Amino acid sequence: AVREGARQLAAPLLGLGHRRVAFMTATPETETFAIRREMLAAALRSSGAELVHVDRLASDVDAGAAHGAALAAMPELVAADVTAIVCATDLHAYGLLRACADRGIRVPDHWSVAGFDDQPLSAYVSPALTTVAFP
Repeated sequence: AVREGARQLAAPLLGLGHRRVAFMTATPETETFAIRREMLAAALRSSGAELVHVDRLASDVDAGAAHGAALAAMPELVAADVTAIVCATDLHAYGLLRACADRGIRVPDHWSVAGFDDQPLSAYVSPALTTVAFP
């Protein structure tokens, strides 16, 4: 299921031309989050794209913590020339979207943002979050 979920997230990003994608991970990183990251990296690699490591792009599974981590990581994200960010969870994505809004970064014009878990609120954030549901 995780491998298929990673492919489902990678496909639209690749279709939009993204070739440098960052991953916002959860701390502490459990096996589930590591598998999500590894499967996404493999799906991107198979199409000539890469998953870019950004040191500060990690936080607890909490939108507020993710917001702070995203703000701290923004200079490194810009320097790494990423065009898309996939988050370990939708909660991380909510924090990232808020950080983008705080800094005037337009999603999806500047960065595409996606998450895992298909939380019901994902349809109500702006813009609506691209996310993957697991059975």
